[in-house]
Amino acid sequence: RACEQEARALLGPRRSSVFPTPARAVLAARDYPAACALNRAHHERAKALSKQTWFIVDKIAEVDRVLTPALQREQVHEIHPELSFFALNDERPLSHPKKSTLGCLTRLSLLEAAGVCDMAALRAAAEALEGGPGERAALDDLLDALAVAWSARRALEGRARRLPARAAALLGPARAPPPSRPPPASPLLPPSPPAIPLPTGTTRRLLAAPSRVIW
Repeated sequence: RACEQEARALLGPRRSSVFPTPARAVLAARDYPAACALNRAHHERAKALSKQTWFIVDKIAEVDRVLTPALQREQVHEIHPELSFFALNDERPLSHPKKSTLGCLTRLSLLEAAGVCDMAALRAAAEALEGGPGERAALDDLLDALAVAWSARRALEGRARRLPARAAALLGPARAPPPSRPPPASPLLPPSPPAIPLPTGTTRRLLAAPSRVIW
């Protein structure tokens, strides 16, 4: 998609973190080989599906079942965390991968400088997840989630930017619908002036047109 191509161009050394969106037909696949075959059959010049994409296909399907063009236009925004960190870093790509020690420290420093969280809050969140049910979240996953929350707030405040550039020119900044009730307080984010509810949902991979990403 154009938004992914433009995101990769912006991210430079971190471009590999943005991988192509699968064809919708992939959502019906029962295993990885079938998913690869379906993706090749429905995309021109498509490659085999990456393992990273296959591991989140069930999450993509959850969103796709409820997504409509009307919801996507203003309420459901696609956000890529590496673009969020790009914006937090004065619109410069980060030098180190997110799973490296320097990469994690850099991302945490950017989040702290923006007032999104501090080490104590991050430790509390990590400890809560450690004792909870299901799969455990890695540190880089927590940092990504916080970066996405930061971009979601920018959308609420009308300050988020869009990719591709053509969508930004046509639609203007991403914004939320009129408020219906105040948002719940967040222990990880500072208070925000607009009393606007959070968007209906966010995901890294939305399949319905038009396809765009905010940051």
